[in-house]
Amino acid sequence: MEVVNSYCTSAVNGTLSSLHKAYHDTQYGFKARNDNELFGSLILEINQAGLSWDTILNKKDSIRKAYADFNIEVIATFTDDDIETLMGDPGIIRMRGKITAIIHNANQIPFEFYKMTNVYSAYIDSLYLFMNSSTMASTSATLPS
Repeated sequence: MEVVNSYCTSAVNGTLSSLHKAYHDTQYGFKARNDNELFGSLILEINQAGLSWDTILNKKDSIRKAYADFNIEVIATFTDDDIETLMGDPGIIRMRGKITAIIHNANQIPFEFYKMTNVYSAYIDSLYLFMNSSTMASTSATLPS
């Protein structure tokens, strides 16, 4: 059965903006290169909740910069002062709940375990254990009609 209203089809055929095409062609469905990039995807998804993906794609570079290039260890050290700085940044989604959720999530990753076991990318590997990245890249979700 052919999927007519897929994100992939819409991004490739120009139904969606050029930002979507670039995102589709370089990131969507691709395995993250490292833990920070995977965490960056989570940051974008957290920010997208309740908003259009266009909004997030338009702010993606600013979000990356504001969140220390998606460096999990740096984000985990963010303080109340950093939260206030983020709340004043017009280039990102300025919702305190989303900002604090991102910092909280960064603090849930056990860095010391990864360093002790010399398996820093275990976070990525565990998430992809049951997934084949080539299958992910060729799979698309159906958009509602």
